[in-house]
Amino acid sequence: MSRIAFILLLALAALLAFVEGRGWTREGLLGTRIDAIPVLVVYASLRGNFPQALGAAAFAGLLFDSLSVSPLGTSLLSLTLAALLVIRLRGVVLRDQALAQAVLGGMVSALHPAVHLTILWIFGPRPPMGWETLPHIGVLGLCGAVLSPLCFLLLDRLEAALTYERKPFSRFRSEVEIKRGRD
Repeated sequence: MSRIAFILLLALAALLAFVEGRGWTREGLLGTRIDAIPVLVVYASLRGNFPQALGAAAFAGLLFDSLSVSPLGTSLLSLTLAALLVIRLRGVVLRDQALAQAVLGGMVSALHPAVHLTILWIFGPRPPMGWETLPHIGVLGLCGAVLSPLCFLLLDRLEAALTYERKPFSRFRSEVEIKRGRD
């Protein structure tokens, strides 16, 4: 991932953290608010290198925690664990396939709230959880699976529009004409 694409990804993560942290998103199926930040972490983990993936996860997690009512560091920890999982799976995943992107997006989008709730349950104020929490996590996973290929398509096109392809350097210049013989 190029620098401009990474900066664009961080700006999009900041915008999503602000919108989701303030509660401006509408409630969808079963009263669940869609969380698109894990999809950005999947994109950073598959397209970027190790520092970019962890940096995007840490930035998005800290910003979301600072703008929401979550204790500081809970989203940071759950998003960083998700980024580490995707980085670990990166070698065996076909990154350009929409199905693989959807599966990873759904998996991380379902894993993020489960780990987040577990961290809150162990260390912080105990949120009310029960069997009614599972459908909400399933809806978040389904939304992440749908949003993930769309996010990859959008961000790949933006990166292609904002960057240029470098020409390979060669000492042999093919455009030079060599004259042979006497003139």
